[in-house]
Amino acid sequence: MAKEYIAKESTSQTILTNVQEAISDVGAVQSSLGQPGDTGGSTTAGSVTAKLNQLLAEAAREGTLDELSSAMSGVVANLGQTGDTGGSATAGSVMGKLNKLLSGGSVTEESLKENLNSTMGTERFRSLDELIFYFLNGDITEIDGAKTETITIPFGARGIRVLDGCGGGGGGGSASYSGNPGAGGGGAQAVHNVEVLANPHQSVVITIGAGGRSGEKAQDNGDAGETGGNGTATTVSVDGAVKLTIAGGRGGAGGRTSATAALGGAAGGSGGGAGGNGGIAEDVSGVNSTAGVTGGNGDPGLGGAGGNVVRGYAGGGGGGGSIGNGGAGGKHRNTSSSRWDDPGNGIRGSGGGGFARGGDNRSADTHYGYGGDGYIRFEWIY
Repeated sequence: MAKEYIAKESTSQTILTNVQEAISDVGAVQSSLGQPGDTGGSTTAGSVTAKLNQLLAEAAREGTLDELSSAMSGVVANLGQTGDTGGSATAGSVMGKLNKLLSGGSVTEESLKENLNSTMGTERFRSLDELIFYFLNGDITEIDGAKTETITIPFGARGIRVLDGCGGGGGGGSASYSGNPGAGGGGAQAVHNVEVLANPHQSVVITIGAGGRSGEKAQDNGDAGETGGNGTATTVSVDGAVKLTIAGGRGGAGGRTSATAALGGAAGGSGGGAGGNGGIAEDVSGVNSTAGVTGGNGDPGLGGAGGNVVRGYAGGGGGGGSIGNGGAGGKHRNTSSSRWDDPGNGIRGSGGGGFARGGDNRSADTHYGYGGDGYIRFEWIY
């Protein structure tokens, strides 16, 4: 009889210990789920309820409640029903996972976060932490103008997707001393939806290409115009290795000393338009003079308009397009005076316009006929 009593007492003690452990596990689950009014949720801290409250607050501020409501409908469905079974680290609803834990699984903070994040992901966002990161940090970044910036791949991302990008556009050519116009610079290569893969915490260096300068003024009688500068490439590097190069456009040729059109600068590649040829200023009667040629269209930017012919004076070639529009070629302003409009600058990888006149006219300075600097717009890949 004594032996039987001792055995029953030992069994009861084991059951009591298991119940106490289960109560402790449930307490840990409840702590991680949190209370309705919890705050302080982020990608690295806070209860599940605090994270959801943070999402609602950010969505209200950004005006994206409808989008969040649609995304959260899948989250609510994944919470499951009271009697769900089949929970594991890779399958099952939240209720199914909790029921699995209560029926004998072990609870750790790490495994709980893994289970909840894997369950509460949506089609667009793979986990709850990534969903919070999107609303807190935004999804699309633009870098405009010649510069170098370094970014770090965030946790959960696997690289960047370049939605739109281009190199620097070519500069326009200057006119010859005798007045034959310069050609427009070529538009830079333009790319769309290109993926650059990288691991979380890796450094990505983005260098935006510079637009080429315009050609310098012809100084002496008999001098030809100067060719515009080439645009430089935009590059994306991961830990020092170049993964993407987007070529710049070529500079437009300077005006010729003979009655021959200066040739427009070549495009940097697909998505860029070639610069327009310069016109020919042959005589004051204008009988044999020709206008500057409009630059080629880019993707999606348009080529700059070629300069006109007035009183025999011809206009410069238009810059080729890229992401942005090409600069217009220089032109004569009216028929009663010798006033000239300087060529336009390129925008976002497009070419600068060519100059319409040299000699005693305004010089090709830093403000006119320059190719547009490069550009990139990207988002994280999840």
